[in-house]
Amino acid sequence: MLARNSMRAPSARARVSLSRRPFSVTRASFSSVAPLGSRILVRIEKSQPQSAGGILLPSSSQKKQNNGVVVSISEDVASVTKGDKVLYSEYAGTEVDFQDEEHIILKSDDVIGVMPSDDVSKLKPCGPRILIECTDAEESTTGGVLLTQSVKERPLTGSVVAIGQGAEDESGKVQPLSVKVGATVMYSKYSGMELEGKDGKQYIVVGDSDLLAELS
Repeated sequence: MLARNSMRAPSARARVSLSRRPFSVTRASFSSVAPLGSRILVRIEKSQPQSAGGILLPSSSQKKQNNGVVVSISEDVASVTKGDKVLYSEYAGTEVDFQDEEHIILKSDDVIGVMPSDDVSKLKPCGPRILIECTDAEESTTGGVLLTQSVKERPLTGSVVAIGQGAEDESGKVQPLSVKVGATVMYSKYSGMELEGKDGKQYIVVGDSDLLAELS
């Protein structure tokens, strides 16, 4: 599964993050990194050394992944557990080189969802986020002219596949989300993290506040 970003709060296109964050290098003598203040430590998934066609890529062309495995969490984090594979927002967190591997320290709110497998449709959104299977773009105009991939515009609608647990209000109570699995919804144009499944289907993870309407 690949990712590109475009999220506001977290938001973006899910293929792979396009920029590198500066590294904070921990001392070799440190044997552990214990996150504080609702933060988690994630071991970053290694960059792909070759393209989809099998061509080896130089290190400068290998795109940084924005997913990895949770190594450690602070005591007040309940949304993920150690060993979870997670997808997180681009530009979030502080990267650290720890025990000869790339890691990142994130706020728990920066985690988009937990990935039980590489199947995007199985992603479990975190917090007030919603996983949507996008409506397919039109293949041709009303006059029958076939559209190229570059000019196809996907409708801002889709079917809700999975929802997060909701967000906490000021009193600490978790508020349920406004939609349920199976609902057809419309979402804001420049919101969310777009994801592409292995089957070629397009998905997007958006925040509850980015939903414009439920359609029926």
